Amino acid sequence: MVDLKRLQAKWYLRLKRSGFIDIETEKGDLKEYHSLHFSHKREAALRSPARVNQQTIYYERCRQVRFTEKFKHMMLKNPHHKKIWDLYCEGMSYPKIAKRVFMHPQGVKWVVNKYKPLLKELVNDQFDNDS
Repeated sequence: MVDLKRLQAKWYLRLKRSGFIDIETEKGDLKEYHSLHFSHKREAALRSPARVNQQTIYYERCRQVRFTEKFKHMMLKNPHHKKIWDLYCEGMSYPKIAKRVFMHPQGVKWVVNKYKPLLKELVNDQFDNDS
């Protein structure tokens, strides 16, 4: 154990002389929480004009799905799903929707995923009509 302490002290001294700045305390805890730096960059990327434009187009297409015949037919079977889809189209997260409609977030995700194929069909139909 003494050899390990000596070796560790020797390497810590070498690192210090080289200008190395340790991000951990002697106990192994972080001195600062560094991932905040990265999360700010991620948030900035999510708010970039291109990203916002993509999201706007996506949610606009989600709203268009409500007017398709298949969607209207499916809503006759379960009108509760319409409320979930409408909240999703407003960009609300699964947990927030779940609180609003008194469901588990996984249940909300299941409902949204049930109607996402209609979104793909709508987009494909729009591309077919443009060609």
